[in-house]
Amino acid sequence: MVEVHHVASPIPSDQPKDPDELIVPARQGTVRVLKAARDAGARRVVLTSSFAAVGYSPKAVRDYTEEDWTDPDTPGLPPYPRSKAIAERAAWDFIETEGGDTQLVVVVNPTFIAGPSLVPALRSTLTYFKAIIEGTMPALPRQPPPENGTCCWRTARRSPGWGWHRSSATTSGPQASTSPPMRRPARTPRR
Repeated sequence: MVEVHHVASPIPSDQPKDPDELIVPARQGTVRVLKAARDAGARRVVLTSSFAAVGYSPKAVRDYTEEDWTDPDTPGLPPYPRSKAIAERAAWDFIETEGGDTQLVVVVNPTFIAGPSLVPALRSTLTYFKAIIEGTMPALPRQPPPENGTCCWRTARRSPGWGWHRSSATTSGPQASTSPPMRRPARTPRR
C-alpha cells in the first residue's frame, strides 16, 4: 500500500513583498505532490496544511469546522496565510477533479509544528528559536537563567498525550503538534 504525506510549504522569516513568492510554490508544490501520488498509484494522501488556511478570516466564535476557510482576498492578509489557504483549496479541487482513485484522507491544520532541521542552515522557524534563545526577539526579552543554571527542553514526540495526533485513516504514527489539529472529510463540496 502506497501512502504519501505532504508536510512542507515555504515559510519565510519575513513576509515577501510579492505574495506570489509564497503562493505559487505552495500551490504548485501541493498539486505536484498530489499528481505524483496519483501517478504512482498512491491510495491515500495526508496533507499537513496550517491553521492559517482556516482561521485568518473574521469569525464571531473560535470553534472551527470543515466549513471554515481563510478568505485569501481578506484586506491586509499576509502572503503566508494566503498561500496556505490557496494551496489547501487547490489540493481539494485537484482530488475532486483529477485525483482518480487517490484520496485526500486527512488534512491536518496545526497552529505550529517544529522539529529537527533537515538542513544545516537556519531557516524560518529555527530563526525564531534562535532569537528567543539569544533574547533578541522584542516580544520575548532575554530572561535570566534558572537559579540552578539548567534548562529543560522537551519534545512533543516524547511526551505521550501532549499534542499528538493520530488519524484513524493513517498508519504512520503520531504527528507532533502544539494544538489539536482539524480533520477535513475525504471529500468536501465545491464552493
